[in-house]
Amino acid sequence: GRCSWSVTLTCALRKVCVQPWGATCQSITPPLLSWASTMATLTAPPAAVVSYRRSSPRPSSTETGALLPALRTRCASRRDSNAIGAPSSRRSGADSALRRVLCRATDVGTRTEVAGFPSFIPEDIFEIGDDAALAMARRYQRADIQTDLRAAPLRTAFVPPPAEVASAAKGASDDDAAARGAALPVCLLAGFDSSALEWRRLHPKLSAAGAEAYALDLLGWGFTGNVGEIESYGPEAKREHLLQFWRQEMGGRPMVLVGASLGGSAAIDFAHAHPDKVALLVLVDAQGYIDGIGPMAEMPRFLADIGVAVLKTKWLRNQANQMAYYDTESYGTEDALKIGRLHCMVDGWQESIVRWMQSGGYTVRPLIPDVTTKTLVVWGSEDQIVEPATAERFREDMQDVRVEYIDNCGHTAHLECSETLCELIMTFMEEHAPPGSEG
Repeated sequence: GRCSWSVTLTCALRKVCVQPWGATCQSITPPLLSWASTMATLTAPPAAVVSYRRSSPRPSSTETGALLPALRTRCASRRDSNAIGAPSSRRSGADSALRRVLCRATDVGTRTEVAGFPSFIPEDIFEIGDDAALAMARRYQRADIQTDLRAAPLRTAFVPPPAEVASAAKGASDDDAAARGAALPVCLLAGFDSSALEWRRLHPKLSAAGAEAYALDLLGWGFTGNVGEIESYGPEAKREHLLQFWRQEMGGRPMVLVGASLGGSAAIDFAHAHPDKVALLVLVDAQGYIDGIGPMAEMPRFLADIGVAVLKTKWLRNQANQMAYYDTESYGTEDALKIGRLHCMVDGWQESIVRWMQSGGYTVRPLIPDVTTKTLVVWGSEDQIVEPATAERFREDMQDVRVEYIDNCGHTAHLECSETLCELIMTFMEEHAPPGSEG
């Protein structure tokens, strides 16, 4: 009984151990050379920034005010140059170097104002050049969600639908079945130790198709992180958090619940407990037949801390990053690695993961046959983390299920084949649209 991330850890350790140290060193050198080259080729920053960088480590409020116009001009200039066809590799490198200047030249509040990121996003965001991730990060917000887990509300991180999409979905015509299907709110749950940035390619496509999609960071994961005063971060606590988020942010309307990998276990758990609240269930390469955390749940605290610290390391994340995709050259990039680690920089990350491990994790295998919700199971045909044959087990065990495979796709269809996955989800929603009002 091991969850998929522990399988990934084992495979990654095995892979690293058989590689010569020279290969490891070679993997570290290119990013450093790329950084040096980028800094050398970047055109000179504004005089105000140069002057500041030669003086104090942080500007005063007066100096900050003087820097803002120069930085805004610099950002606008860089955006314009990107738009006129600079090669993508140079765009991301130049943007990364510019973000380094921003990071060093301003305090947190000013960086947020200039770059448009919420203050709870770690400053490591300035190391990322992926346009989809940056756009998703800028749309992040936090809401105070009242739960039974503690007296104070939980500061919950999520990415909402665009306001115009939410408004249109709520006003969908009863005469248009496709519009009624799109009118169902959608909640996206990422896999273990991930954030809503995992939905950076699918979320905008669902929005463009008219779906009212919310990408949620469940309790203890993503940028919701460690909220204190809660002993258990296990399935019951996550279920209560999702329930209250659904009520308070999604309007308490029956939803389409989408879970990827371990997020699939969370979705199954919720749909089983609250079938009246889930109109449709979508499972993407979902865990369902891997029970709990296994022996790791009984580890002494010091060993759990060591294990979680290893989970954060770049070399392990990179091995998992390579295993997640079929087309590793296009998708298993250094940027993808940085995006996958970003939430690990949030205060309390390690404590949240340790408490999750100590909870024992999800055991949803016994629940699967009792799930009555109409379900779409989607699987990448080349999944190396949870074998594709698992999809057939869902077909055999679930009451009302459709199974779809995506060719030439790995474990993360929402990242590698987001357009195909979007079409499958939207078609599923339209085919099972709620009935219109009579008369």
